[in-house]
This record gives sequence, C-alpha cells and structure tokens, in this order.
Amino acid sequence: MGAGGVAAVGSGVSSGAVGDHVSASFVPSCGTCRYCCSGQQNLCDAGGGAFQKGMITDGTSRHRVAGDGTELNMLAKLGTFAETTCVAESQVIKVDDDLPLEAVALVSCGVATGWGSATKRAGVQPGDTVVVVGIGGLGL
Repeated sequence: MGAGGVAAVGSGVSSGAVGDHVSASFVPSCGTCRYCCSGQQNLCDAGGGAFQKGMITDGTSRHRVAGDGTELNMLAKLGTFAETTCVAESQVIKVDDDLPLEAVALVSCGVATGWGSATKRAGVQPGDTVVVVGIGGLGL
C-alpha cells in the first residue's frame, strides 16, 4: 500500500531509524503475539484495530485537517496518499536502501493480497496455471 523513508521515530521504537527505507503494511505484525509466533502474522493481535479510529497503539489520532483540527481517519491507518504520515512500528517493514520505492510500494500491496489470496485461500501450488481477474493493484 506504500513505501517511503523514515523521517522521525517516536520513543519506544526499537526496530527502525531515521533514513530507513520501509514498506507499509496494512496488516500489522507485532512479532510477539501467538499468531505472529506461529507463522500466522495475518491474524496478529495488533491488526484487530486496523479499521477502527485512531492509532493501533493507543486509539489517538495523529492526523488532522489543517486549520480546524478535525481528526482524520485513514484506511488501514496508513495514509499512504499523504506526503507524510504517522504509523505504528508494527506497520512498516525495513527494506534494502537500494530497492526502488515505486517497486516496494507495489509489492507491499500485491504480495499481501495477491500471494496470500492465491496460496492460502485458492490453494494455488507451484506449477499450477491460474488466471487472476479483477481490478485494482492486482487486477491491473
């Protein structure tokens, strides 16, 4: 769903640094809950609030309308269409600095949705021939 560079980190952040290149993930992964520890990061406890108001971490809003201060909500708490955004540590994945961010952004969406849909839901196996029909990042 997006990619970019880390401009700042908050207190308590342990896995990132200013300047890191990251891929944004609409499926947060804490790395410590029972689902993450059993290879089922798609069911991570941190993702339970991904479509509710505020930050995953504490429910507060970091995004407001300039001028009047009205709180904004973002799909999956990412705000990747904005020039800058504030996300939880569990929503970014560090990538190599030499990878083009345009490609990283496509992979951040396509892998999470396409790969998982094909291999987990549809049961596609290596060597299978399949057709993907749709619209959006995958269908295009």
